Amino acid sequence: MPDISVMIEIAELYDVPIPEIIDGERKSGDMNEGEKETAEVMATYATSEKETIIKGIRNESIIGTVAIVVLAVLEFIGIKSSDAAEYISLYCDSLVSVSVLIILLHSTGLLYKLKHRDSLVNLPTPLKYIITAVAAFAVAFILSLAIKLFLDNTKAEKF
Repeated sequence: MPDISVMIEIAELYDVPIPEIIDGERKSGDMNEGEKETAEVMATYATSEKETIIKGIRNESIIGTVAIVVLAVLEFIGIKSSDAAEYISLYCDSLVSVSVLIILLHSTGLLYKLKHRDSLVNLPTPLKYIITAVAAFAVAFILSLAIKLFLDNTKAEKF
């Protein structure tokens, strides 16, 4: 099945109504204006939703990449032993994990669904982002802790 935005062009090119393209069989002669308008609105909505998801993924990728670069610079310079560098390193490690989680939520569409739930609709957008970031940091912390505990237990069992 072609993308909905391409379906309008196919319908116009072959002078076939969109429902006939979807159904896979010819029923009538021409596509009426109502069907065309509905299809255009659907295509615009689908394109807008995709652009929103891609924009979110791009922004999170940039944040994660910057965090990785900061970690690499700290490693290259070799100043991880200072308290400030250790905190920055820990923050960047968490930020990379959070970025990966947020990208996962964006790419699956879950973040979009969470942002548009009825219970969250009344909250201001910045507050929604803060809640999402805090939740992502909490999940990243729990995962990091679980992995650390697992690795510590496997090291203890070897000795």
